[in-house]
Amino acid sequence: ATFSGRARFSEATFSGEADFSWATFHELAYFKESKVNILVLNATLFTKYADFREMRIGKLTYKCVSPAIIKGRIDFRNSSISEMHFQDIIFENDVDFSDVKFGIPLKEGKTEGKLTTVFRYVTFESDAYFIRTEFHSNTAFERIKFKGDANFTDIAFKDFKRGDAKKFSLSYLTFKHLLLSLDDLPDIQHWVRDDKDRIRSFVDAEEDNMAKP
Repeated sequence: ATFSGRARFSEATFSGEADFSWATFHELAYFKESKVNILVLNATLFTKYADFREMRIGKLTYKCVSPAIIKGRIDFRNSSISEMHFQDIIFENDVDFSDVKFGIPLKEGKTEGKLTTVFRYVTFESDAYFIRTEFHSNTAFERIKFKGDANFTDIAFKDFKRGDAKKFSLSYLTFKHLLLSLDDLPDIQHWVRDDKDRIRSFVDAEEDNMAKP
């Protein structure tokens, strides 16, 4: 689908899957304060500005077959995202994940297995903000390029406690200007140091199942 004017889904509730794959938003796209179980943005293009603030998302996948250039500003501030997979995306403008809570189950009190947050083969041409962002699940940043400011001020890994099995991975990252306190990162016991322990997301699991005869 092509949205030539403003598209407004603010405060909407999608009890199942909301799939915007291959859609193009030429003007402003509003999803603020909406709630969705599964949000699919595969190869979705945003030209100006996409407002995902204060959303509650169960699973979010934003993956492209080949690197897609997203020209618009992307804003997820104050959202809660249980599981996420971003892959093969080039963001030309600012991307803001400030105050986002990753890895919180969509339904309170419900355990949904091993939740994951995965950024893979993503390039931030402009600034990327993760200010006060909380990571509560397995978290991986793989082959990421930050060409502007990468602001991780006051990030938190609140559920990465001594003795639990949560994993954290930083692999092949490039920074121009990094704002980060090393004391904010998880203890070394949580870091992935072997290929066999690589963090795999729900998207990886689905692709494995599809490949089986």
